[in-house]
Order: sequence, then structure tokens, then C-alpha cells
Amino acid sequence: IISDTNVYLFGTDADFYNDLMTEELAVEEDVHGMMHIYHLYGAHSPYYLTEDAALDYNSNPIAQWKGCLRIVYDYLEELKDKGLYDSASVIIMADHGLNRSQREAMDERNIEVSADSNPIFFVKHAGESHDELMIDDREITHDDFFGIVDEMVR
Repeated sequence: IISDTNVYLFGTDADFYNDLMTEELAVEEDVHGMMHIYHLYGAHSPYYLTEDAALDYNSNPIAQWKGCLRIVYDYLEELKDKGLYDSASVIIMADHGLNRSQREAMDERNIEVSADSNPIFFVKHAGESHDELMIDDREITHDDFFGIVDEMVR
């Protein structure tokens, strides 16, 4: 079910975060199987996000990545505060790994990056609860997305 087609097309991740923090997370009660998709600009340049997810056009890639993850973390906390997290299925994914300029930024900050870039692809099924992050070393790609979603709605 698609309940809202208003996608964040003309804003920044900082705008999205501000809305998340100032407006109450609204959830329709009687809808089962609803999917909400949020696309954040994330780690892409230009870098305008601070670690606290505030707007700053003098930011850097590391701060932007941390700020983006701050948004995700606080969104998940909102779900928990509303008692929805445990019954929700959640997928958090990146659209690709590091590019050349991002690797250069990591090198400038003496942060080691392996030759392989492993973009985020986190999956939490409804009813799952874990005390810590579970790591699965099996290979996964974006091609697996639709199968995971199909599995979640069954």
C-alpha cells in the first residue's frame, strides 16, 4: 500500500531531520503491510550535513555520513518511542559504496578503507529483537532487495 507519494525531492537531509524532530511521527492504525520509503542524499557530495544532522555547507564527508546515520538512529528511536519498532520490518541500505573522492577524504583523515567497499544493507524483520548487531558475511547485493521485501510481507 502506498499511502503517501510526497517524496523528499526538494529538500536536504537536514530538512528531513528537522521535520522528524519537530513533527510527530504519524502512523495509520488499521493498515497492515504499509511500506514507507525515505530516500536521503546520504554520503553524496556536496557535503552539507554536520554530525548532528544540521545544515552546514562547510561540512565534510565523514561528518555527513555520521549526520545521515544520526537521522536513521533518531528515526528508529521514534519508532521505539511509539511502540512500533518491534512489529516493524526495517531495511536500511545505501545505493553504492565509496567513490574515489570519498576514499581520498578517508585517506586525508588517516582512516583505513579496504579495497572492497561494503555499503550499508541492514535488515530487521518484524518481531525480531537483538541486543547487538548481528553480522552475516554472506554476499548480498541490491538485487536481493525485492526478495527480502517479499519475505517480509508474507
